[in-house]
Amino acid sequence: MLIQALKTQILLTQVSIAESLDLQPIPMDPDVSRVRVDHQESLQVDGEKLIHLQGEFDWQLPQDSVRVDSGFEIYLQRGSRGESWSLARPVSGLDGGDQRWLIYPLGLPTT
Repeated sequence: MLIQALKTQILLTQVSIAESLDLQPIPMDPDVSRVRVDHQESLQVDGEKLIHLQGEFDWQLPQDSVRVDSGFEIYLQRGSRGESWSLARPVSGLDGGDQRWLIYPLGLPTT
């Protein structure tokens, strides 16, 4: 599930960059490998339980010869029945107001 969350985070970042440059985002499936978790903790945010993970991973965009080693900080939220996961991304409120969270559902793991 963590690999899928990292891929989703890469895609969301790519879309954000494309939009800020007024470009059309290009659909892609980044390759994520060598995920190393250095820190894990459970948090309670606005009554929701989140898992906060930090670490490093390697990733590469399709048709790109460069493999990047990056750090990550990610928040995962388990579904109410424990059958699904979502990526939770913090977003600052307008004018420095309250922080809110955007939730991106992730698919079920294939095992």
